[in-house]
Amino acid sequence: MNATFLETVMHDVAVWTLPGNDPRVVGIARDHVAGHQAGHPGHDSARRVVSELVTNAHIHSRSGREGGLIGVGVAIRRNGDVSVIVSDDGPAEPHEGERVDYGRGLFICAYFGHIVIEEEPDGCQVFTVTIGAQEEDK
Repeated sequence: MNATFLETVMHDVAVWTLPGNDPRVVGIARDHVAGHQAGHPGHDSARRVVSELVTNAHIHSRSGREGGLIGVGVAIRRNGDVSVIVSDDGPAEPHEGERVDYGRGLFICAYFGHIVIEEEPDGCQVFTVTIGAQEEDK
């Protein structure tokens, strides 16, 4: 995908790289998205989605381990839709004695919008949730 294509589809994009093992990362990501989207109709929904996705990356991926990173992006599309994008370093093996628990985070994200999950060749995962412009905050 080239920059020209992105420019025709998106009109406002912001991207941050955050330390995945910092327990404050969820709040930091939520504040970044909130600051970038102030006044947009999907503001609250985007904040909830980024909270769920970053929590999942922090807890369930290698991003939550020492040196791990979480990528966070938000894009307002020309049609008014908002895409929240979170990338992580790929799934982590559970620690000894750790309970493997799969919660409702992705189901919650799907409630707010259309979710796409991609795995990169290096094992990193990218989660994109697009919230429709016509959707009022839920």
